[in-house]
Amino acid sequence: GVQPLKKTGDRPGEKREDYWEAAQKELLRDPKKLLDDLINFDKENIPEATIKKIKPFIESGDFDPAAIRKSSVACEAICMWVRAMYKYHHIARAVEPKKLKLKEAEAELDVVSRKLRVAEENLDAASMP
Repeated sequence: GVQPLKKTGDRPGEKREDYWEAAQKELLRDPKKLLDDLINFDKENIPEATIKKIKPFIESGDFDPAAIRKSSVACEAICMWVRAMYKYHHIARAVEPKKLKLKEAEAELDVVSRKLRVAEENLDAASMP
């Protein structure tokens, strides 16, 4: 990932992490690679640490696509993408237990269906003269 630059904070002696300059140097210099990275992003495995880091941005009124569009259409799209990945992460976490239960139910159905076929074959064989 992109490592932030340490910038002077609002208070004396305070440092804050600034990703903008680092992102311009590392991410925005090759728009095609950035687009490929976004398209191929592994949204199924977003680390909780990443979700925690972006949560304050998601909750901030400044991180709104419409507000960002006033400065940059490209950044608006990135903002929308980040918000979508954040939302996807939370929905996927909520759905995961249901997927596991479905998989268990399908496995059970498969076992019962096989037993039913065997029983039907035995019934057919027993009813033949």
